[in-house]
Amino acid sequence: MNNKRTCILLCHEYRTKSYRIVLNEHIGSLNHCTTFSIPVPPDLELTCNSTINIELWHSEMGKIRYDDFFSGSEIMKFPYSVDLLTEALKLFTAHDTFVDYLLNPGDDKKQVTGVSWLLGSMGFRTNDLGRITNKHETVKGSNHQVSCDFLVSHGSDMVLAMDCTITVPRHDKVIKTYNTATALADALEEKLKTDVQIIPAIISSANCGGLDTTKDRVLLLDRNELFYLLDCITEGLQDDAMVFLNKKITRSIH
Repeated sequence: MNNKRTCILLCHEYRTKSYRIVLNEHIGSLNHCTTFSIPVPPDLELTCNSTINIELWHSEMGKIRYDDFFSGSEIMKFPYSVDLLTEALKLFTAHDTFVDYLLNPGDDKKQVTGVSWLLGSMGFRTNDLGRITNKHETVKGSNHQVSCDFLVSHGSDMVLAMDCTITVPRHDKVIKTYNTATALADALEEKLKTDVQIIPAIISSANCGGLDTTKDRVLLLDRNELFYLLDCITEGLQDDAMVFLNKKITRSIH
């Protein structure tokens, strides 16, 4: 759902005033249900005799009436197309294994497999550097302090140097990830003679609580955020997943 597709109309007493509110700007969640907190317009004056009429409109489905019995998931998913690859994968036990490796990996190798699947489902190009041996995760001519698990890209102008961990990342790992991205950017800028953006990122299957890595200019995705991205992919909402991730990236580099 985007802010051009669904709106709500509030009408004041005797329809003397009307307000158009875009629901997507006030979306929230409660116990896996979608909720909307509608703000009261500042110039809306109510008395004990006032009447408010609320109408819900969808640009594709038209007016949604009380007796229509549309399910919430049908309304939310309507603007999106079904991802056939995701739906086909759900028919295989591999889907359940990928999810388990993403959220309950047990070891780094399984986690890398799960993360690679998630990123691929979001449309990322991924290079699993340690697929054959961990020695391949280290930049040529450097020590083990300049290494990462993945090189990830969703376009031609930005690459993520990504490290995975099944625990809350220690500060030395955060610094190592930042140093790796910086070394890669420096080497590529010297080679290509142009500015290059390499984003340092860490994926953790643990709940990292209030850990803030943005002060070190490192993107961190923890278990709760992986759950959210997984839900988006499962429901065919790849655009929502990308919007969320892009916001996280922007917050980490500014």
